[in-house]
Amino acid sequence: MRLVNRRILAGWMVVAALGLTASVALVWHRYAGTVSLDCDPADQAAGVAANPSLPSGVHSLDGDLESIRAACRVPALAAAVVRADGIAAMGAVGVRKAGSSLRVEVTDCFHIGS
Repeated sequence: MRLVNRRILAGWMVVAALGLTASVALVWHRYAGTVSLDCDPADQAAGVAANPSLPSGVHSLDGDLESIRAACRVPALAAAVVRADGIAAMGAVGVRKAGSSLRVEVTDCFHIGS
């Protein structure tokens, strides 16, 4: 019986890893060619979020993350696109605990891969 439980656990771990990989791939596909830190952030004002918790010149991923969060049925989701010269985009959507109304923010701490 213990071997069966380990196989089931291993299967779920693979599913979780594939889901995380797919989420990252979706975000990467969306922003791979559109976010550039080479130009002045003022030129990118249309893509910069009005979210006061985001640093100046950083694009918001909230719209993309919300659709992924809803499809995966998780309480919260956060992600960032980091380039060699800094953060290009970031976002956090959802609530801190299922059933709660307390929203997550980009400044919240998350376990990596949680």
